[in-house]
Amino acid sequence: MKDLLRITAEILGLLISGGTVLCVTLPSLRSFLADRLSGIDKTHEQLLEIRRLMEEQKATADVLKREAELQRQVDVCVLRDLITTAYYQYAQEKRIPVYALENVTALYELYEKRGGNSYVESLVNQILDEWEIVS
Repeated sequence: MKDLLRITAEILGLLISGGTVLCVTLPSLRSFLADRLSGIDKTHEQLLEIRRLMEEQKATADVLKREAELQRQVDVCVLRDLITTAYYQYAQEKRIPVYALENVTALYELYEKRGGNSYVESLVNQILDEWEIVS
């Protein structure tokens, strides 16, 4: 019976000691885990903010791309108009001054770079191949 009481006392002592250790360490363990979890929350918030900024940047890039395409189309129209105006200014005589020809060829180079069509190419080729160039 003495052995049973001793074993019971030892078990109760271990349980009380274990409980005491848990009571002492749980608050710091809880604090440690809370810090880690709040760090995960902060990281998640930062990732969400990065994602939002990237989506905003993509939307801005899409707008800029559309605006650049519109500007390209405007450039092509203006260049085509300038070249066509120069063509019809001298078309009746089929003679073009050197300075006007230089201007037309410079405009045409820009027109090609901006993706213009073959209509203007035919006008410029006609000027170069068939017209007289005067000083």
